[in-house]
This record gives sequence, structure tokens and C-alpha cells, in this order.
Amino acid sequence: MANLPVTGVVNLALDLVSALDVKASTTRCPDENLTELASRIGSTALLLRQLYSLLSEDLAYRGTTGEIVGALKEEGEKAIHNVSAQCEAVYRTVITNFIKSGRRGRKNKLKAIDIDSTKLKTDIIAYGYITGWLRPRLKLSLDQLSILRGKLLVMLQVMNLAKLQV
Repeated sequence: MANLPVTGVVNLALDLVSALDVKASTTRCPDENLTELASRIGSTALLLRQLYSLLSEDLAYRGTTGEIVGALKEEGEKAIHNVSAQCEAVYRTVITNFIKSGRRGRKNKLKAIDIDSTKLKTDIIAYGYITGWLRPRLKLSLDQLSILRGKLLVMLQVMNLAKLQV
């Protein structure tokens, strides 16, 4: 798995949300999990973007003042990058599961997927069948995204409190 920078993870999520929205709007009877999945991916991406924005401000503050300590310590910066990697893993799992769901009988033969945002929509729309195989995997991704969203909200609140302390 390629570890994208935080901005790359946010862009991947927004591309995925767009693809899922197109999939939901072009499906005759869209699955409710599909719209919920798009919503949770979008909310985690926006929270991650806000958190990264605060991190960037903190790094800029440290750079201009020459102070060693901004609002965040090095551990906080690492935590933001770790949660970004966790989000990326969930997003890539969603994409992989959608593509695998259209590969009837060949699910285990798919090793690595080149995630190119230009063909992401096409792949999900063309291959993403909501099947009995995919439903439990979507549910698991929804649960993981809920946990990540909670973690991101807590991190954002802590970051805002830390900014007030400086």
C-alpha cells in the first residue's frame, strides 16, 4: 500500500465519494449503505482536511517564530499522519471490494489495484455490484469509518484546545 500524504488521502476520499454518488444516482434501486458510505467517507475526509490545515498552521507558526514548540508536539504530528494512513487503508479497501464484487468467481485473484482517480469512477460504476458478498464488507467499512470519524473529531478538538494554550 502506498502511503499518500494527507492531502492525497483527502483527494482520494473525495474522488471515491464522487464515484459512489454517481453509482448511487445511476442505480435503479440504490442500496442505503451506498449513500451512507459516501457520507461517512466525505465526513472523514473533511475532518482530516481540517486537522491537516491546523497542523500546517502550527508548522508555519513554528517556522516563523523560531520557537521549538507550537501547539503540537512531534507525537501529535505523527498521530495525524497515522490516522491519515488508517483512513487511506479503509478507502482503498472500499475500492478494492467494489472492484472485486464485479469479478464474479475471481475475487481472490486480485492482488493489487492501481488506484487512478481518473478511472476510479468508471471502475466502481462498471464493476461495483452490490451483492451478498459485498454487503457485509460495506458494513465493516461503515463501522471502521465511524470509529475513524470519532477519532478525528477528538483529535480536532484536542488540537483546537492546544492552540488556545499557546
